[in-house]
Amino acid sequence: MRGGAVCWLGKSINMTINTVFKGGISLGIKNFLPLIGVVILYVLTCWIPYLNVGTTIALVALPAAMSRGESISPTEIFDSKYRKNMGNFFLLSVFYFFGIAIGVLFGIIPGIVLSYSWFIAFLLLVDKELNPMQALAESNQKTYGHKVTIFLSFLLLGILYFALSMIAGMITGGSGDWLANETYGMTCNELLMYGDFEEYLNCKSMARLSSFSIVGTLMSVILFLLYVPIQLGFQAEVYRGLTTENSGVSESE
Repeated sequence: MRGGAVCWLGKSINMTINTVFKGGISLGIKNFLPLIGVVILYVLTCWIPYLNVGTTIALVALPAAMSRGESISPTEIFDSKYRKNMGNFFLLSVFYFFGIAIGVLFGIIPGIVLSYSWFIAFLLLVDKELNPMQALAESNQKTYGHKVTIFLSFLLLGILYFALSMIAGMITGGSGDWLANETYGMTCNELLMYGDFEEYLNCKSMARLSSFSIVGTLMSVILFLLYVPIQLGFQAEVYRGLTTENSGVSESE
């Protein structure tokens, strides 16, 4: 598998990390409020049997609609059309996870490769109304030559999110140590080292209630709320870059 362009009957698909980042962030920000609404409604109703199947399928299928620039309605996840795919969705889930598990048994790397070969299988199942085996085969064909790009794009997004989360955590932790030093003349951990467990608990409780700690927590929540739409935007950009109506592939790498 080598990076580069893949030609579908003369039409080149030139998907790069740069295009995934730009397009993914753009789609995520554009649909930010509707996607947050979708997530909230999903969390509130995910415990309801049968209904949760349809909302899960709808959530998985969202990037397909985003890739076409369609408007996103939070209440769309309750549409009964998604529940009609329940059987095929479950079958695909079995094939997908069982196949990857077998790949992992052969040394982990084959499982990882399969997960990116079948990256858009669920989207194809719902959006193109393919059966499970067709969706897996089509995804494998369309991701050919692009698996490294997809992998690196999501890896870099994850690293960026982790780094920003760490910064927010440092703000929270740092404020706790500052407050402890002002109150006790030492950090919370130093109180624990000296065996003063009661004061340690008081110290940690005080740190959690500090204004800086609240700011750090709010930053973490905001980062998460930004990450979810952008992550869905990345999926939408990948799907948009890979899906064409052409069939047959020739490598031009």
